[in-house]
This record gives sequence, C-alpha cells and structure tokens, in this order.
Amino acid sequence: ETLEISGQKAIDFFHELHKENPIKQVKGFWLKNKKKSLFYILSSFLALVFLSYFFIIPWLGEKATLLIPKSTEIELGESLAKNIEATEIIDVELSLKLNKFAKQLKINGGYPIKIHVVKSETVNAFAIPGGNVFIYTGILEKMDSYEELVALLGHEITHITHQHSLKSIGRSAASSIFVSSLFGDVGGVTTGIANKADQLKQLGYSRELETEADTEGVEFLKLNHISARGMKNLLTILDDENDNMNGLIEYISSHPDTKKRIKNVSQFNFTFPENEKLAELFDEIIAEIQH
Repeated sequence: ETLEISGQKAIDFFHELHKENPIKQVKGFWLKNKKKSLFYILSSFLALVFLSYFFIIPWLGEKATLLIPKSTEIELGESLAKNIEATEIIDVELSLKLNKFAKQLKINGGYPIKIHVVKSETVNAFAIPGGNVFIYTGILEKMDSYEELVALLGHEITHITHQHSLKSIGRSAASSIFVSSLFGDVGGVTTGIANKADQLKQLGYSRELETEADTEGVEFLKLNHISARGMKNLLTILDDENDNMNGLIEYISSHPDTKKRIKNVSQFNFTFPENEKLAELFDEIIAEIQH
C-alpha cells in the first residue's frame, strides 16, 4: 500500500519530517554554516591543546613524580652530582667544613644532605634531587654571619625536601612527551619552538618554588633557633648583585625580583641568642676561603 500526497500539503509534510530528523538537521546546519563550524572545531581543538600543554600535562607530570621511590631519587641525584663534579672545580677542604657546619643543624625530610663547594666567583647555589647541594665560593665570600649561611642551606634544603627540582623535571618531561606525541619528529624548528615555549612556562613555576623555599627557609631558621634576619641579609646580598633587575626582567627570570623576596621574608622578625658553635665553624669557613 502507498500513500500519495501532492501539492502544498506534500511540501509541508516534507518540511515537517525534515524538521524532526536530527541527522538531517545536523547535516543541514553543517552545510549552511560550514566555515563557522570549522572555526569552532579548530578553536576548541587549539583551546584543548593549550590547556593540556600549560596546565593538565605539567600537573600530571608533577604528580607522576610522587610515584618515584625516594631511593631512586637519591640514586638519580648521586648520578647528577658526579656529572656536575666532573665539570666544576670542587674545593674538597671547604666542602668538608660546610658539611661539618650542616651537621650541627636539625634537618627534616629524611634526605642525606651532602654539600659541595664550587670554586667560582659566581654568587649562586643550587640543589639537585636526592640531597646534594652545590654552593659557590662567590656567595660565601659575600656573607658576614653564620645566620646567612644557615638561611642559604635552609632555602636549598627546602628545594630538596619538597622535591622542587624533581617536580620541575617531571613537568618538563611530560610536556616534551606531549609535544612529541602531538606533532611527532618534524625537525629542529618545531623542537626549538617547543623548547622555548616550555622554558617560558617553567619560569613562572620556578618563581613560585623560590618564594616557597624562602618562606620555608625562614621556618628552617626558626627550627634551629637562628634569627630571621639571616634570610633577609642573604637576599640583600643577592639584591646587591642584581641592582638592575626590574619588574619587566622578573618575567624573563626564573627567580622573583629580590626586592619582593626581601619584602616577603621581612614579615618574620624573631631573634635568638648567638649560636657560638655555628659562629666558630663559620669563621673557619671564611678563614679557609681567604687563605
């Protein structure tokens, strides 16, 4: 049996069926709005890639580091330390004195802290995963008291106990894997762009970690009954080395503006009596440097 409809009623009936058919509706919308639909799809894809690269993937990479056993992290740190020692001039005698100094301090976190003194005029220090800290003679020469040295150790030990460098490695590695998976190996241009983008993304994260290390470093001073002025004086030393740094430069630096860091730690003003043992060991360290 068939039903035949003709005339205006047939046209109205066809439109009614077309209106109720979702597949035809979508197809019709796509044909009428092809360019706009492509724009929305592309925009949504780019937004997803952006959010993944700058937020989701780094977050997953950081969380993945929590699965790494502490013993593995310590082994990684020892391997990195050997590579650094092979490229730097290590002052063995000063390193022994710095480790003796550090053993007088209460250190929480369960990492075997090992200090290496690098012979260099560079005013700097850094920590790597697992417990190794590298301090340049350049920053030691600028210090006037043991309080500043304790503040420096507290800052760097915080990087270790809070796994800052390991988390940064995890974030960077996750981003690299994501880019490789997304674009594949398409030559040096893409790799170079990806590396630059990743460096800019990591800078903001590093500034956040430096601020945390400053604040936790002050708590380290308090734990060891050392006056809070140690951290402020240490940051003043760094500020003197960066007199030309301004707000613009801060955004292309891995560390926050030192004046902002000084302001952050100036809220702490606790004091303690002088620690004669630490003062004596500090004098020995400075005497060794001047020798």
